[in-house]
Amino acid sequence: MKTPMTCAGTTSAKTLFALTLLLAATAGAADRFEFLFAWGHVKDEASAKAFADIGVTDVTAGGKAGCAAARKFGLVPYVTFWPHGPHKQVLRGEEQRHLDFINASDLRERLTRDEVGKVQNERRIEAKCRFGGEPAASPDLCPQLIACFLSDTNCAMSKAALDKKLAANPDAGGIAFDYIGYTNFRSCECDDCKAKLAAYLKKAGQEENEASRNRFFREALVSYINTLVDHVRSVRPDMKVSMHLYPVFLPDPLYGKDLKADTIQETVAWYFQWPDEKIADYTRRIDAAEHRPGSVSVPFVGLNATPGRALAYKSPERLEEELRIILAAGGRRLGVCNGKDMVKPGYREVFMKYCRHTAQ
Repeated sequence: MKTPMTCAGTTSAKTLFALTLLLAATAGAADRFEFLFAWGHVKDEASAKAFADIGVTDVTAGGKAGCAAARKFGLVPYVTFWPHGPHKQVLRGEEQRHLDFINASDLRERLTRDEVGKVQNERRIEAKCRFGGEPAASPDLCPQLIACFLSDTNCAMSKAALDKKLAANPDAGGIAFDYIGYTNFRSCECDDCKAKLAAYLKKAGQEENEASRNRFFREALVSYINTLVDHVRSVRPDMKVSMHLYPVFLPDPLYGKDLKADTIQETVAWYFQWPDEKIADYTRRIDAAEHRPGSVSVPFVGLNATPGRALAYKSPERLEEELRIILAAGGRRLGVCNGKDMVKPGYREVFMKYCRHTAQ
């Protein structure tokens, strides 16, 4: 069959994209996700079974009981890990004011927790907050002020925390890193980071500008992550390591190819709706990238099943469209958060349709 052509004699990108989706819609059972990571929380056999039934293969779990329940239903249980540092990251003045605004920091001593939460929701909608994903407005920030992990000299605090986490969870089959990134999506402005940046530039014989700052903070981020992965494997060689690249690193959103984790979950469809073409493009790019041996990137999808919140609602129909796009672009692995929404009516049927599960 000849490829559709435009009047100018070139292939129509939109036509090809539509055909790709059509092929995905008519594909057989083999065109399913073979790996499905759920950022849920298995705590007992009921929750483990719910995830197993929809095709989840790997899942975050809590404690000995959660890990045992996950294993009973054939799931690989993971414990979670956030970065550690001697202090929080430091933002520029305008950024800190914006963070205080979207977090309603000025009202915490005067209002109840529920009242503060309502104001936060309203302010984040007003500010078009994207919750750590690619921004739609400026300024935008991750609402969580993350620890300055670059001030954790030689990752000593993080390694100690990992040792404690691994010792407390001997039944876990994996560890999942999250929130390893910059609150402002680019950098930290604390004195430690400024000093390390200055030393980096002096050694390289470079001037400080946007490009050199981006190189430094990207290299520092990659080095920190890989150091922690190496440490996990030195303690537990059999332990799987997964992570979600979050918050986004704006100068290079898809940097997973340089990481040592087993599965690197890179966002291709955020909670807020992205164009179909962008989802397909990101999926193809992370799949085509040359990774470190033993590592692979996994398309990540954000899911919120509760309307009326600042974090965008995603319908089952839209979720299905996104999964079809990812499959059509070649994706056969998937990571999803929030896990608790994956097993809700309407959503669970979508995952059962496109993921391998025990009924198959």
